Amino acid sequence: MNFIKELFEGDSEQDWIHQRFIRYGKGEFSGPYISIKKVGDFLKIRSSADYINILGMLLVETFSGILKVEGSILSREKIDTYIETISLGIVKAGREKGIFSYRVKGEVNSNALAELYSKLKGGVLLLNLSGSKVGLNVKKRLPKPGSTRDEKFCTCTLEQDNRILNELCFDVDVKEFKEIEISHTYRIDEIIVPEDCRDISLARVLAKRKGSVRRSVRIDGSLHETERELFV
Repeated sequence: MNFIKELFEGDSEQDWIHQRFIRYGKGEFSGPYISIKKVGDFLKIRSSADYINILGMLLVETFSGILKVEGSILSREKIDTYIETISLGIVKAGREKGIFSYRVKGEVNSNALAELYSKLKGGVLLLNLSGSKVGLNVKKRLPKPGSTRDEKFCTCTLEQDNRILNELCFDVDVKEFKEIEISHTYRIDEIIVPEDCRDISLARVLAKRKGSVRRSVRIDGSLHETERELFV
């Protein structure tokens, strides 16, 4: 689910990760951003759109009970039957450019939602979630490619849990802190198109992006930076 962690520590050559980079051409781009503040027993988080699925998954994994759900699901698969099996109502459904979209609303157990997030890790879950003292709010539409990074696209309140920091700050040892800021920069140096591909629109989808990703983690002013090769 956490494609950022996969870029640095796992297998980045997975199709669901590749799909996230189709919109990028050559150049340098602002990547994922997140801010985490400790407030009493809770974490107050704001982030760019890149963290939508990651924060949703963390919320449903660390909260036990019923959550109110409202928003949209974007998927390359037709999943209306599956959505209905978890008691999530479909308000409106459609399809555009090969992407199925579902506007949904309901009250769903956190365990069922965890399965939904896991199943659709290659999709986008633009879902507002709310439970007792916790919640995730996201904007209704994804940013347009090339637009300025919106660092308040997602706002989230989670109860403190070691799993959250272990997932978001996977490369640093975090104990006590007031605020953590994490940002990423992508540099795409080369677009590698399959030799046998003659269709221009298909070439864009199938092409691999080669370059680097730089990660900056600032914990109460202390900066930790790393860089990895990128081939997605």
